[in-house]
Amino acid sequence: MNQAPAFIQLRRGQPWERHHLICIRDLDDFFATTNKKFENDLRAQDFIGYKSPGNFLTDEEKNKIHKWIVHLTYEGIWTGTTGVAPDRNLDWNLKELLGKTTPQAFHFMDYLIRVHYKDCSEQAEQVQNIKKGFEHRITNMK
Repeated sequence: MNQAPAFIQLRRGQPWERHHLICIRDLDDFFATTNKKFENDLRAQDFIGYKSPGNFLTDEEKNKIHKWIVHLTYEGIWTGTTGVAPDRNLDWNLKELLGKTTPQAFHFMDYLIRVHYKDCSEQAEQVQNIKKGFEHRITNMK
């Protein structure tokens, strides 16, 4: 059976897994307290009165997502692996990574409810429902 080159397989990988990993990386960038790479980058600290708790991914986790998922690199070619499921050489523990996202995301949602939507009960309720849905998904993730 002919197998596509690793870099092709990487780009074809499990879409849901890649999507979650990219979202996790984006949220990590959102909570960063370092200087913006680009002037128009959106950061949590841009919200007046909000003190961002900072990044939640380790440098290793972030670099792994950069190299294997977000950017087209030679990693898959050099190692002969894809970096995405069912590649056993890389373990993307989405439950663990999403679990690391939760405290910062909930902290920010609570801030939005308390500060930005204190006089907008409908919007505050929407944010609360998003928070509940996220919590439910994380709790029931296998």
